[in-house]
Amino acid sequence: MSSLDNLPTFTAAAIATRTDATKGRFVEATSSFAPGDIIFKDDAFVFASCDCEELLPDETQFAKLLDDGEAQSEYARSMRKPFQKILLAMVDLEIISDVDRAKCILKCITKYVENKKALADLLQLSHANDEACKEAAATLRKAYPMVFQAVPAPVLTKIIGVLNTNSHELETLGGSGLFLSACLMEHNCAPNCSFTTAATTLWVTAIRPIAVGEPLSIDYGNMFYRPTAERQASMLDGYGFECTCSACSSAPDLARAFRCPHCPSGVVHPCPTTGYVCTSCKQSLAPAQVEAVCAAEAALQEEFPDSLEAIEAASKELLHPNHYLLFWALDALGLRGAQALVHNVEKLAVMWDRIISSMEYAVPGPHHEKTIYYDQLAQVRVITGDIAGAQAAYTKAYEISCIVSGATTPPTLALKELMDDVPKSRDELVERYGTGHDEYMDEEDEFDDDDDDDDDDDEDMD
Repeated sequence: MSSLDNLPTFTAAAIATRTDATKGRFVEATSSFAPGDIIFKDDAFVFASCDCEELLPDETQFAKLLDDGEAQSEYARSMRKPFQKILLAMVDLEIISDVDRAKCILKCITKYVENKKALADLLQLSHANDEACKEAAATLRKAYPMVFQAVPAPVLTKIIGVLNTNSHELETLGGSGLFLSACLMEHNCAPNCSFTTAATTLWVTAIRPIAVGEPLSIDYGNMFYRPTAERQASMLDGYGFECTCSACSSAPDLARAFRCPHCPSGVVHPCPTTGYVCTSCKQSLAPAQVEAVCAAEAALQEEFPDSLEAIEAASKELLHPNHYLLFWALDALGLRGAQALVHNVEKLAVMWDRIISSMEYAVPGPHHEKTIYYDQLAQVRVITGDIAGAQAAYTKAYEISCIVSGATTPPTLALKELMDDVPKSRDELVERYGTGHDEYMDEEDEFDDDDDDDDDDDEDMD
C-alpha cells in the first residue's frame, strides 16, 4: 500500500467549502493544522501526458497516439478517426497549445457526452481569458462539428477555460491534470499551504500554523523568487485577477534588493506602504535615487550578466547581491549536476554559496523549490568529492520536504534515503537518480575533453 493511500480525501478532511460574494468559493480549516500536516489529497479528474507530441505531426493512427495505460474508451468514438487532425488543430490554438491539455479537454467532452452530470463540479469552477476560450470553442465547433458540437458552446468554453486556468503539472507523468478539489483553494503569494504531486495524485500540506476558520491558500503560479509586479502580472494574465494579498499590498519586495546609499550594510526593498526605505538606517531614497536604482535594474534586464564576474560587478553598484535578477543570472550559469563542472570547484563553491544565501534571504520560509536547490547542491557536492557537504545539503532538503510535502510521503522518504546513505560517486548518483544523470555524465566527459584540448593547446604554445 502506498503511503498516499491513507491520506484523507477532500470530503473526509477537517475543512469546509465556503462561499463569499467577492471571492466566490474557498476552503476553510475546521481544525487547526501544524506545519507538515497533510490536509487532504485529490486524484486527477482527467490527466494526460505529452508522450505523443513528437509523433503527432506524422502519426495518423489513433491507437499509437494514446499514452501508456490510456484506454480508447476515454475518447468518444467520433474523436478516434480524426484524432490526429483534432489534436493538431487544438494545439494550434494559443489558449490550448499543449497536447496534454488538448487530450484532457477531449476527455472532459467524452465524460459529458456519456453523462451530462459528470462535469457538474467542473462547471462550477471559474476561469480566466473567457473571450479567448469562446473564440477557441467557436473555431473547434466549426472545424469538427461531430466532436465539438456534441456539447453546448458554453460548456465547451467552460471546459477549455477551466483546463487552461486550473491544470496542474504532473512532472512524473510528463503532462498535466485537473484536480477539482484543489481548484477551490484561494491564491496567496505567501500561502499557508503547498501542494505536491506524484503520478496522478495531488496532496495539500500546511507549511505554517493554520487556525480554525482560516482560509487555505496556495501559490497558483509558483512565483518563486519573483518581484511583486511580476507576480501580480502573472495572476492577472493567467487567472484574471490582480493579487492584493499581504505580500503584494503591504510587504517589502524582498526580490528587489538595492544597496543603501546612506549606510554600508543597508538593503533597500520597495514597499507599497513605505516606499524605498533602508532596512538598517531606516532612511528613504530620494526620488532621484529611486530613479537611478530602477534604471540600473532595467539596464540589467536588457543586458543579462552571463558570468560570475559580470554578476559580481553588477552587485557592487546599485543592485544588492540578493536582487532577483542576479539570483536568476547565477541560476542560468549551469550550476546543476555534472554540467556544473564547466566551472572550477572554487568558483562553483562561491556561486552555490551565493545562490543559497540569496534564496534563504528572499524566501526565508519553507518552499518546494528550496528542496530542489538543496538536492541539486548535494549532487554537485558528491561530484566534487565533498561527501560531508552533500550530506548536509540532503539533510536540509529533507527537513524542508517534511514541511512542504509531509514526512511520510514518497518525495520526502526519497530524500531521507539519500540523507541516510549519501551517494559517494558519480556512478552512484546515476544509479540512484536514474537515466537523466547519464546525460550529465556525458556532458562532463565533454568538459573533460575540452580541458584536455586546452592542455594540448597550452603545450603547443610552449
